[in-house]
Amino acid sequence: MPSRSRVLSGHHDQVLHLHASEGRLASCSADGAVLLWSLSRGHVERRWRLGAYCVRLAGRALIAGGEGVEPVRAHDVASGEVVASYEDAEPPLGVTSSLEHRGTTLAAGNSFSRSQLRVWDLTTGTLTDRFSFPGFTRGVRCMQLQPNAIIAGCANGWVIFCDLRSGRFEKRLAHSECVNSVRLNGEKCAARGHRTAKTLP
Repeated sequence: MPSRSRVLSGHHDQVLHLHASEGRLASCSADGAVLLWSLSRGHVERRWRLGAYCVRLAGRALIAGGEGVEPVRAHDVASGEVVASYEDAEPPLGVTSSLEHRGTTLAAGNSFSRSQLRVWDLTTGTLTDRFSFPGFTRGVRCMQLQPNAIIAGCANGWVIFCDLRSGRFEKRLAHSECVNSVRLNGEKCAARGHRTAKTLP
């Protein structure tokens, strides 16, 4: 049986983040480059020099987040131009550590110890919510965006549920490791660390 794996070569330093959607892959690296790949052809379609720490594909846009003080920006994948900028009058320290979008909502997590999870309306560019977590959470590492909630996995092992209707948040699960991925499936939430996984009923 032929192998279905492929090595994509284009970065010159550590790869920081990846996101695949609709036959394309976005990647960002410590070399400062953001690359847009065709998965079927295995070549780079577009290259940016953005210094991003996190990337997300959203239809015809590539969304990139860098230093916390910088806006999160959306780039047109065809032209490469900036088409939207998501600003914050009180930007956090640290860097953008996670990006999620669903419908017209964009959420960005941050690596700063007093981590902030910010939410924008994609159609207007307006910052609609800000969740400021305790310093001991040590930053948001991953998220899942639901219709009225965000589930955030933190570096200290906490999984936090954020209610977009009330603006409140609460801890729902304590993992023994930094949470690298979190997913809600029906009534259960699965959180995975470096070595182990936990499920919250």
